[in-house]
Amino acid sequence: MSAALRSNGVAPVKAQQIASAPPVGSLFSAFLGYNPMQKLLGSPAQAGVSQAQFQQITGKTFFPHLIADPFLPGLRIAFVASLIMCLVAGAASWLRGGRYVAEASDGEPAPVGPYGAPLEADGEHGGEAPEPEEWVPA
Repeated sequence: MSAALRSNGVAPVKAQQIASAPPVGSLFSAFLGYNPMQKLLGSPAQAGVSQAQFQQITGKTFFPHLIADPFLPGLRIAFVASLIMCLVAGAASWLRGGRYVAEASDGEPAPVGPYGAPLEADGEHGGEAPEPEEWVPA
């Protein structure tokens, strides 16, 4: 950011001051469609630029082009990382096999009642499904 501002005539001290500011506010401004350069620079006199240079820096194309170069590689890294994690999760799920059913001590599948609750020793199921809470509007 500092190099781009200096190449457009902004004083080196002011350009470094703007470039060292936390980027969160600038990014939120960009996502909302605003160019934060006018607030960061102040006036053409404070920035040390001519009126024409100030108009270009605070225009609609300067800031989006400025953040596009560093933003795109970060976005690619995030998408590739999420793709790799999804593939690892899918492979782990595929290697897991079919549905797991617990076995009783005699090697047979353990009987289960409704909602997967284990049956009691007498063959009765371990209770009913819980009743849903009554919805009350706020």
